[in-house]
This record gives sequence, C-alpha cells and structure tokens, in this order.
Amino acid sequence: MLTQKEIINSNYGKPELLNVAYILQDYIFMNLQEAEEGKPTYMYVKYCYSPVEYMRSLNCDFQTWLDRFIV
Repeated sequence: MLTQKEIINSNYGKPELLNVAYILQDYIFMNLQEAEEGKPTYMYVKYCYSPVEYMRSLNCDFQTWLDRFIV
C-alpha cells in the first residue's frame, strides 16, 4: 500500500484517479468519477513505466478488488 503523500502526488494530472496500491510494478487506481456515477467497474491497473493512457480495467469495484487482493 502507498503512503498518504504518494497517493496525493500520483494522480498523473487526472484528479479523478486515486492511486491505491503499488504491487509488483503495477499501480492500482480507482476512478473516483466513475465510482461516484455508480458504475460497477472503476478499478484500473497500469504498469509503472507505462503512460496513464495504457491503464486497463480490472472489471471490478474496490470491494471486489480488496477481497481478491487479500485472498
């Protein structure tokens, strides 16, 4: 998991993105705008050296992602 400072400073110029984790050279993002709109899939993954435009959907919400991460 990331520190509060890392989370605040790592939105890549897109305030709707919240960086929630860094796992095995992948950043995990939550799209806050999509979550607020009630979309069921708002979690994304991006390789650490790729531009933000290369994010891929994880096809889940935060609760599902967290459950999968813990298991």
